[in-house]
Amino acid sequence: MVLKTRVLWFKTLIAALVVLSAGAQAQVCSNPGHDGPTYSSNGYFPGTGTAASGQKVVTVGTARVDANASNTALAAGDQVFIIQMQDATINNANSISYGDNSTGRGYTDIRNSGRYEFGVIASVSGGTITLRDNLANTYNSGAASAALTRRSFQVLRVPQLSTVTLSGTINVTAWDGSTGGVYVLDVAGDLNMGGATIDASAAGFRGGGGKAGSVLFGSTDYATAATGTTSTEIGAVKGEGFAGTPKLVRGTGNAPYNGVSSGLAGGDLGYPNSLDQSRGAPGNAGGGGTSHNSGGGGGSNAGSGGKGGYSYARYNPTGTGTTGCTTAYRTLTSGTTTYYACDGDQARDVGGLPGKEVAPDAIRLLAGGGGGAGDSNNSNDNATIIQNSGGNGGGAIFIRARTISGTGTLRANGQDGLPAGRDGAGGGGAGGTIAIATTTLNLSGVTANANGGAGGISGLPLRGAETQGSGGGGGGGAIIRPTGSTLSASSTYSAGTAGVNVPATG
Repeated sequence: MVLKTRVLWFKTLIAALVVLSAGAQAQVCSNPGHDGPTYSSNGYFPGTGTAASGQKVVTVGTARVDANASNTALAAGDQVFIIQMQDATINNANSISYGDNSTGRGYTDIRNSGRYEFGVIASVSGGTITLRDNLANTYNSGAASAALTRRSFQVLRVPQLSTVTLSGTINVTAWDGSTGGVYVLDVAGDLNMGGATIDASAAGFRGGGGKAGSVLFGSTDYATAATGTTSTEIGAVKGEGFAGTPKLVRGTGNAPYNGVSSGLAGGDLGYPNSLDQSRGAPGNAGGGGTSHNSGGGGGSNAGSGGKGGYSYARYNPTGTGTTGCTTAYRTLTSGTTTYYACDGDQARDVGGLPGKEVAPDAIRLLAGGGGGAGDSNNSNDNATIIQNSGGNGGGAIFIRARTISGTGTLRANGQDGLPAGRDGAGGGGAGGTIAIATTTLNLSGVTANANGGAGGISGLPLRGAETQGSGGGGGGGAIIRPTGSTLSASSTYSAGTAGVNVPATG
């Protein structure tokens, strides 16, 4: 067991990994190179119940079935990676106190969200894993209720490779509410990138799902629940993040509204008291646009997402903006174009708020927050275009190798929010997290990208001389690497651009 070498790796990683105690470091050393030089993907198992710090027992459910995941069963001697995906608490009040008690966004306690550790399996009996060493952290799962937020963790089987040369594109299994969204590569010797791409883009927390809403003016709500009746719906769906899961998330089809079930188990409310709509932003997820037709907020990670655009008003392209207006007008811009909005819902500042950013910290491996959906009641005007949903956040990539050579790309970008054919557009998903632990400081052949997705454009074109809310951009992600190391100059972790209105009559 090459413990001394492993300890040196972690001492070169950016500050927080050094927080691991000598005992915890011993846990990460199993049988380096045990799985040889042939590449194999991670296996994914949902954690169940609670696995307590200082104990060795972890209980898991059925393995994830996915084209990008291994179907190898867990066995004694295997190395596992345990990570808490969701655990934060929030103020659930329908007011400016939502989220962090004061700003309408964020959390009151991040708790163990993103905390992780390696372990070695001593024995397996059914879904019960007994580890060789005690856990350093506590991992727990549980449904959201009237008062509690949702908690979830997962266990990855991580092959212990001796050396490996990668090739092609490795697509990371996307987060589905129970597993995925995280990729771990462990190499005892040299990792030759081989020109490969490891892609966790849009594999993180999911964007809020678009759906038909109401025609209600004047709402100032931060947290509302679905009514099941289109005429009484207030606000669009919030994104998903480390503080919970909405009932509807972004799907892959179903124009014009493509919100699909997030797959919550029976009795799991997703967010406390089922309040998964309107502009309040829970944890690192973007808030949904509040009625009428405001845009969704961007998800966040290390960087903050952007705020969703203003609610519905009438479009006035020229003059001082007062002609034809019966109420006060707002001056807007779209690129270099200046125009005016008035009447309707008066272009109120009630777009979805951005999720709360979290300072990069190597003891937390966070997926990017999903963007909030834009509020909509008329997107079927452009019935062939998929619209309104927020973008998925980028996933998390953790690479541990003694040395790294060759060229390659690590990608964990957030997804763009969807546009609006007439109403509110979706917020962009935040960039994910890329962490690299290695003795190699010259990483100039490695390009790491963890950028936020763009906010959706509102108006393709704006019919009936209207203005609507565009989507906020997703926040930038995090790149954590050894102190003193250099990556390719093409590495980026930028915020996504805000969506714009494209005003046009017709």
